Amino acid sequence: MLVSKLRPPPWRTHWVPRPRVLDRAAQAVGARLLLCAAPAGFGKTTALIGWAERRRAEGAVVAWYTLDSVDNDLARFGAYLLGAFAQADTALPLADLQRRAGADVEQLLVGLLNLLGAADRPYVFVLDDYHLIRTPTIHQIVTMLIERLPDNVQLVIGTRADPPLPLARLRVRGQLAELRAADLQFAPAEIAAFFLHRTGLRLSADVLVRLDAWTEGWAAGLQLLALALPHTLAEPAAMGLLSTLGTGSQRHIFAFLADEVLAQQTPEVQAFLLATSVVDDLTPELCDALRKDEGGRMKDEALAAGIGIVDPFILHPSSLFLEQLEQANLFLVRLDEARPWYRYHHLFRDFLRRHLDADQPGQRARLHRRAASWYAAAGEIAQAVQHALEGGDQSYAADLIVQIAWPQLSARGEITIILGWADRFVTERLAEWPRLCLYFGRAAFLAQQIARAGHYFSLAEQGIARAAPDNLLTDAMRASLLIYRASITALNGELGDATAWLEAAEPHLPPDSRTLCAAHAAALGACHYMRGDLPAAYATLARMDEAANHANHAYLAAATVQLLALVDLAAGKLAQADQRCTTLLARLGAELPAIPDIGLVLARLSAVAYQRGRMEQAELLLLQGAQLGRRSLGFADPQIWPWLVRVKAAQRDQASLRALLAEDAGASATDSGVVSTSLAMAARAEGLLALGALDDAWHWAQRCEQLPGEHLREIERIVIARVLLAQHRPAQAIQRLDPLVAAAATGDRAGHLIAGLVTQAQAFHDLGRLPEALAALGRALTLAAPEGYVQVFLDGGPVVATLLQRMKDEGGRMQPYIIQLLSACAPTALSAPDLHPAPFIPHPSASVEPFTERELDVLRLLAHGATNQDIATALVVTIGTVKTHLSHILGKLGARNRTEAVARARALGML
Repeated sequence: MLVSKLRPPPWRTHWVPRPRVLDRAAQAVGARLLLCAAPAGFGKTTALIGWAERRRAEGAVVAWYTLDSVDNDLARFGAYLLGAFAQADTALPLADLQRRAGADVEQLLVGLLNLLGAADRPYVFVLDDYHLIRTPTIHQIVTMLIERLPDNVQLVIGTRADPPLPLARLRVRGQLAELRAADLQFAPAEIAAFFLHRTGLRLSADVLVRLDAWTEGWAAGLQLLALALPHTLAEPAAMGLLSTLGTGSQRHIFAFLADEVLAQQTPEVQAFLLATSVVDDLTPELCDALRKDEGGRMKDEALAAGIGIVDPFILHPSSLFLEQLEQANLFLVRLDEARPWYRYHHLFRDFLRRHLDADQPGQRARLHRRAASWYAAAGEIAQAVQHALEGGDQSYAADLIVQIAWPQLSARGEITIILGWADRFVTERLAEWPRLCLYFGRAAFLAQQIARAGHYFSLAEQGIARAAPDNLLTDAMRASLLIYRASITALNGELGDATAWLEAAEPHLPPDSRTLCAAHAAALGACHYMRGDLPAAYATLARMDEAANHANHAYLAAATVQLLALVDLAAGKLAQADQRCTTLLARLGAELPAIPDIGLVLARLSAVAYQRGRMEQAELLLLQGAQLGRRSLGFADPQIWPWLVRVKAAQRDQASLRALLAEDAGASATDSGVVSTSLAMAARAEGLLALGALDDAWHWAQRCEQLPGEHLREIERIVIARVLLAQHRPAQAIQRLDPLVAAAATGDRAGHLIAGLVTQAQAFHDLGRLPEALAALGRALTLAAPEGYVQVFLDGGPVVATLLQRMKDEGGRMQPYIIQLLSACAPTALSAPDLHPAPFIPHPSASVEPFTERELDVLRLLAHGATNQDIATALVVTIGTVKTHLSHILGKLGARNRTEAVARARALGML
């Protein structure tokens, strides 16, 4: 980390105190957020430094984080956020929090806020230069931070423009205080104090009026005037200069005055300013590197070698120049009191860069390349790549990404930074670096941007085809490329082409690379699953499981389990899916690592809970899975959204369901290929059906049906049939269901078959074909009973409840199961939309998996009515950890909510 980003710049003696501004800010002590928003040059940072100093004198702990453009990655943002508090308060046990939360920014925030809220002192957290943040996920995290701030913590944001945060809501609640340009403008008395302090001049009333009218209290303009007019402002020449400036824009005026200031400097200082303007942060070592000649030597070294002097100013060390510039107040801001670390004022830096381009065309690119080399040697790879790209040295940038940046950043989940670099390369040249294209494709694939990933993989393929046979492109690289090509092709429903890619990859698979062999098996197993060939999927994924176990690779293990559990769900093997997932999670421990596929493991467990009618447990697992996705990738996996829709529909939570559909989170699935798009469209139709919006539901059902692709779509077709039934078109529903039921039975896809048979029974009932309806429902019951299916029968509504009642009256071996289902279906049978389905609770004699000590602690607190926050505080854990324990408790007790869990525990004598 750059420690200078985590410390407020020190207060400088030449700054003029402005108690008026601080008093205005003091009104914000009770607000959750103090927003300091004004254009460049109005003294926002200076005001915030003064405010931080005052709050520190009052006993507050001040954490500071100066943002820059590379902080748009969520993982990086979270690391620096925690680092800011680690710098500010060494007493906080943040190392333990970081170990438990890993890269999960939301988990980090919750844990951090719990720690801060428990402290007996006030905290101020400053986010400066927030206008540089463009990532929506970070804005969401900051919004969450604001909404959950304890009373002893205040957030302060410095920005040039209003951020996309809920400012209006905060304003209405009285939780927002604001410092705007009008508050930061220098008043006439402050202008007089400024010039007296800086130049020793006492301004006449006439000059003061003119300065106030011309500058409008703009701090940057006043400072430049003080530098550009070293003599008394009462002189006619000074007044002439003021009249020359006229009423141009602030940037125009700044450039005019900066020219005047630059012209006053010695040639040595001018050369130093221009050479060092290309970087954002300045250290003596970096400045020395920028001032070296093309041979890599300082000019004083060249003089000693008898070569001569090209730039005399090079004879002076950079540290001397920086000290002189700081003493001259020449728009140089010191970032660190302990070390010589600086930056130019943003406006002055931009002016210098424009001046450099005008005076020395091409020099800026050369300076960027020198900066890139220095940052690379210093281990600051993100900055090194950034400067290499700014300098137009795409070859060097490609080398840095391939050799250093990709392994470092991808391991930390900083995918956003990598994808941002991809856009900076000239597309026509990218094929020159096939390994770079492969990494960009992998980054896009991880970000679930399938079309973009395909583009980069195509470029990688072109590069490999052009490469000489004896180059460094290994078989492992070729195999990796082919496997990824197959994966994105499969996700677009083109299973034949995907299988062909995988066959082409087989000769290139290194026998000793278990990772690649497992990846190949994963892609092939997924193809078999999407084709509906479950036996082949099981056989192929078993090879992947073996490779993952031999490699002891957590990523592979998670990917294997979630894929096998997906096949289990299609096969109707709920218990097997449950066992796979819970075994893996138990092996990984309570604090789950930031692995994307673990979020899907939780989603598979949620699907089991859903099918067994345990909606609260299903929802908790989905939310935890979404959180893990955001933790590892910066966003929730699109596969989670459809299940959230189904859970909310089953809970008849219409408000949450509308919010989910309006949020349009499922739209991100369209970037993930046709297969995800198909499931998202079906879920949208299902959600709209639950809201009674039949026309809209049919619209999405038709769109889903018209999608191309060779993949199996039995889940989607069942939803389409349900929409048709709601529209009183049972004959058309039967046309879709009959071939589906036959194919699912032949393919041993019992999970799909059960849902198809229940829907088919409804259609037969609506057509008046009662014997066929009872026969279809009977087949479904026979398949469903051993695995404890519940929700699929509740989804059938009053029709299925009526059929179940008739079957109960007729007796038979399925009667105990039917009685349990009728108990669960009772609210549905009564058509009461405001009632939740009754729980499906296992028989009291059923065995219960042993509880851990911590789970028993949570259970006892639940029995006393404690909320999640109460439990987190009592046990000194995060809300996320409480939810994990609660999910385990519900699963072990077979309960759908807290009340049922407590009742079941009491019945078993556990409380």
